[in-house]
Amino acid sequence: MDASDAAQEHLQALIGEWRMEVDFRGAPPLEGASAVFDFSQRFVGVFSEDRRTIEGRWETGTEDGDWQRDFGLIYTRV
Repeated sequence: MDASDAAQEHLQALIGEWRMEVDFRGAPPLEGASAVFDFSQRFVGVFSEDRRTIEGRWETGTEDGDWQRDFGLIYTRV
């Protein structure tokens, strides 16, 4: 197995339909929302042991190079 095959095997856990829950620090849930990103942002997430949930957060980059939590996000395999 070459490096490309190994990388694709790791990504297999992401394939499928996911329900999304967004945590905007107490705001009501958003439905049909969209967003445009023209700034530095990244997603950091961790799979549960059974690989059916990804619990994570979006972070926004600051001018000094640090990252701050933007909002939490949970993906649950449907």
